[in-house]
Amino acid sequence: MFGKKGPLVVALPGGPGMNFDWLYPVLDDLAGDAVVALLWPDPADSPGRVVRPALLRALLEAVQRPKGVLLSQGLGGTAALWLTVLEPDAVQGVVAIAAPLPGTLDAMDDAMREGLPEPFKSLAAELVATQAAFRPEVLDRDLARVMAPALVARGQKPSDLLAVSWDLRAWGQAYATLSRPEVRYSPAEFSGPVLLLEPMSRLQGSLQDTFRGLAAQAPDRVVIEDVGDCGFLPLTGCTSRVRRLIEKFVDRFERD
Repeated sequence: MFGKKGPLVVALPGGPGMNFDWLYPVLDDLAGDAVVALLWPDPADSPGRVVRPALLRALLEAVQRPKGVLLSQGLGGTAALWLTVLEPDAVQGVVAIAAPLPGTLDAMDDAMREGLPEPFKSLAAELVATQAAFRPEVLDRDLARVMAPALVARGQKPSDLLAVSWDLRAWGQAYATLSRPEVRYSPAEFSGPVLLLEPMSRLQGSLQDTFRGLAAQAPDRVVIEDVGDCGFLPLTGCTSRVRRLIEKFVDRFERD
């Protein structure tokens, strides 16, 4: 737990490492105005470190809070959106960063690869297809190098992303879990606000339409911010800007 007062922010493991490395650029500032809990599930019970509803309920009971604001990146954001359907009374709001909507995981993955020039695009596909032949640490290192040109913010050097933590096996497990038909997100089933920080300008037209259609269903609850100039890892590419957006969203909730 970080911070002493304010709304409860529950951070979930997020991609590409399905860990909390993505959160560290904003953790100290966020903890100045909120109580931040890092919810780390047992990998044996939660493949890909996808948080299950029982764990969220256990955390809320332990800290004596009725609900919290969920925050995560990548597939962690997808998991957060799903939790709003499974446990609507436990979720005060959601911030999902560069997260595919349930049912669009393949399309978001394709959009990232389409941003790669050759030979990187072919190399990325080959690495994923032959991942069983690699030692995990070698695979993750090589994938980071290959994907960096597609993930950087405009004006940023690809080498700036070489230190980003990858865990392709955990990501693959999360991908499998969140690709199941029952995983969904519907604004009609959730009464709290949702902030989607998405690389809209880097997405194909049909995927953009899916996001905009979601916001159109519930304009009073769903807000989409285009962070395409920040890359597919916005907290790395535009730390200050994304931090301000998160803090502004969290500030709307009651403080203790």
